[in-house]
Amino acid sequence: MSSVNSGTAIGHETLTWGMPTEGGCGRSDLRAALRQSGEYQAAVPAEIANLDVSLPSGILADAEEASQAIARFDTELGGEIAPFASVLLRTESAASSKIKSLTATARDRRSRNVGNHQAPQRFNDRR
Repeated sequence: MSSVNSGTAIGHETLTWGMPTEGGCGRSDLRAALRQSGEYQAAVPAEIANLDVSLPSGILADAEEASQAIARFDTELGGEIAPFASVLLRTESAASSKIKSLTATARDRRSRNVGNHQAPQRFNDRR
């Protein structure tokens, strides 16, 4: 493994991606596996668990103030906006799917929401 630079830099190491050993692959699958096997550069993150971080007192004060504001918000309004959590979850899920280039039509999502648990009719995987 190559060394990781000082601080929080990412290092790299050369690894080998082998061919799958399980049987049942067709010829086209085998050709694809051959093309995809071989050496590659894997990222090695810096070890930061025991990193000594010292922040300026102004930043620490701002962080403490923000933490207290969040706690007050939860205490005063947390019960009123509980349904908002499901909206945030759906938004995060949609963003994640967009990043992965996976999409579903509005009709697919609607049929899922009304209890139709069959697979969506149209699902695009744009990888």
